[in-house]
Amino acid sequence: MPLPNFLIVGAVKCGTSTLRDYLKQHEEIYIAPSALQFFNKEQNFQRGMKWYERQFRARSHHRAIGEKTPTYCFDKQAPERISQNLPAFKLIWILRDPVKRAYSNYWHKMRRGGECIEFEAVVEECLKQERAGEPVRSNILERGRYAEQVKRYLEFFPREDMMFLSFEEFFSKPTRILPKVFEFLGVSAGNPIRPQLSWKRGYMPRSAPLVWHAKKLFKKSIAYEFVRSINRQPQATYPPMSDKMKEMLRRYYAPHNRDLSDLLGLDLGAWDLDASRKHSGKQTPSANSSLAPISDQQLFS
Repeated sequence: MPLPNFLIVGAVKCGTSTLRDYLKQHEEIYIAPSALQFFNKEQNFQRGMKWYERQFRARSHHRAIGEKTPTYCFDKQAPERISQNLPAFKLIWILRDPVKRAYSNYWHKMRRGGECIEFEAVVEECLKQERAGEPVRSNILERGRYAEQVKRYLEFFPREDMMFLSFEEFFSKPTRILPKVFEFLGVSAGNPIRPQLSWKRGYMPRSAPLVWHAKKLFKKSIAYEFVRSINRQPQATYPPMSDKMKEMLRRYYAPHNRDLSDLLGLDLGAWDLDASRKHSGKQTPSANSSLAPISDQQLFS
C-alpha cells in the first residue's frame, strides 16, 4: 500500500472531520476513515511504518492519499517524525477563532469526562499556572496559540507545501473553498461533492461529574460509553460564554493572533468581530477580511 501524500494536521475542534467527509467523496482521493494518531502517540509510532502503511486502502485511481489527525499540529514531536518518515507531501490546516475553539474544546472534554468544573474556573486556573511558570492543568488555551505550532512545522516543511483554511469561511462557503483544496492536492476540481446539509452538533451532558467518574472507573469501556449515551441533555447547544470571559480571552490571544497574521500574511480581523460588535453594533467584517461570520450555534459545536 502507498504511503499518504497529504495530511490534515489540525487544529482540534476546527472542522477537520467535516473536511475529511467532503474529501472522501472525491473519486481521486483516499483518506483514512479515522484519526490514526501515528506520529503523536508513542504506542502507535512504535508499531512502525509497515503498520502505518497498512492503514491505507488506496487504489490505483487515487491520486491523493491522506489522513486526518488534528492533534498532529499541537504535538512537538510530530513535525520531525513526519518529515523523516513520509515522502514529499502536502499539509492542510484549518484554523478557527481561538476563543471559540477553546470553548468548543472545553465542552468536548466535558461530555467525554475530561473536565467537570466550570469553564471560567478552568481558564482562570490555566492562566494562573501559566503566569507562575507551573505545569498547566489543561491545554485548551495553548492549542489556540497557532503561531507556535506553525513555526514548529516551518522548521521542517516549506510554506508552499502548507494550506491554511479558515474554519469560518469553510463552514459558510464550502463550495468556494473545496476547489482550492482539490487544486492544492493535485486532483480534478470538477468532481461533484454532495453538500453537507447538517453539521455535527455538540450536546450538553446531564451530569459532568457522572461521566468524569465513569471515565476514571471504566476507562474507555462499554460501561463508559453507556454512561455517555444516557448522559445527554435533549438540547444540543451550550450556554453562551460571558462577555467578560470573551474579552479576557481576546486580550490573551491578541498577540498570538498578530504573530500568526505576520507569519502567514492572513487577515484575521473577523476573529475580533464579537469584541467590535459591542462598540459599533456592526455584524460584518471588513471588506478585506477572508473570514466570514457564522452563527454561534455552529461555532460552538
